Amino acid sequence: MTSIKRKPLDWDWLEIYREEVDRLGMPHCAVCGRRLHVGDEVDGAWPWFEDFNLCRDCRGAGTSPGGTGGAQG
Repeated sequence: MTSIKRKPLDWDWLEIYREEVDRLGMPHCAVCGRRLHVGDEVDGAWPWFEDFNLCRDCRGAGTSPGGTGGAQG
């Protein structure tokens, strides 16, 4: 689910952030470290923060940035 902390990484996002991506490279998943692709979710404050970047695989596995997988305690 996309929240205010995350934005869908789609072709529109790539067009808006093209210069930053050219300069810094594609963002990476905060859980597994893989490079994000279209269909993933990017931190709403990227490029300043990457804490909430999430790839489809990690999102589908129910993991969340921080490695807790949503579990409490």
